[in-house]
Parts: sequence; C-alpha cells; structure tokens
Amino acid sequence: MIGKMDSALLKDDAIETLKTKLIPLATIITPNMPEVALLLETNQQLTTVEDLKLAAVELQKLGPMSKEAVWKVLL
Repeated sequence: MIGKMDSALLKDDAIETLKTKLIPLATIITPNMPEVALLLETNQQLTTVEDLKLAAVELQKLGPMSKEAVWKVLL
C-alpha cells in the first residue's frame, strides 16, 4: 500500500477494499509501519515496543481470521 518513500501504491478505494474485504479473510498480514498507521487510521508514530504491541492487537480486530474461520466463510 505504501512504498519506500511514503509513496502511495494503491488508491483510497483500493485501500478501503483491502481493509474491509481482503484482510478479514487473511490468515496473516504483514504491513510495514506506515501501512499499520494507515490501516488503523492514526497519525501516531509507532516507535516503542509497547506501541507495536498495541497496534498488533488493533490489527487483529480487522482480521486476520484463523484458517478454520476462513474455511467456514468459503464453504
């Protein structure tokens, strides 16, 4: 979603679709730091281990689902 020099790689509607449709079906997500801030809609810098832990908890609320939950949705 966001490149090395903070350049946008997706349009806003694509980011919203990723957030609402794809991430909830994912088993794992690996956003970089700027992407985490974008997904969580925060301008807060993630600089400490505690910041990262809290961000991980909030990202979990967006998805990703367990493998078993994904199969239930697909079947």
